[in-house]
Amino acid sequence: EMANLLFTRDSFIRTPKGIVIGRMKEDIRKFECEIIEQIFQALNYPILYRMNIYELLEGGDYAYKNDITFIAAGTRTNKYGVYKLMNNDLLGTRKVALIECEKPVTI
Repeated sequence: EMANLLFTRDSFIRTPKGIVIGRMKEDIRKFECEIIEQIFQALNYPILYRMNIYELLEGGDYAYKNDITFIAAGTRTNKYGVYKLMNNDLLGTRKVALIECEKPVTI
């Protein structure tokens, strides 16, 4: 089903350093990341990183403003994904505000 492609913010994030391709928790949505990656490649946009099988990241859980990253870790974005971004300096901000939650939160 392609209806979820309207929510293009979910399949990637754009940090001050560049584009990170996410990984969806729900099997039905995993192909969205592949499609958006192909679009970025066709546009010659460089990809900084692609989340792996253990790292979940949905763009709706991410925002940045004034050199601070705001990111929620819960059911859609997990701590493995957040820590990968932080430990590999992919976020490109001076500070990170990690919001831990049990229910999905959209920033």
